[in-house]
Amino acid sequence: MSTFPVLVEDIPLRERHVK
Repeated sequence: MSTFPVLVEDIPLRERHVK
């Protein structure tokens, strides 16, 4: 359950870095 929010916040962080 502690990895759920971390993954969700890791998705936009990585997508913003790619752009």
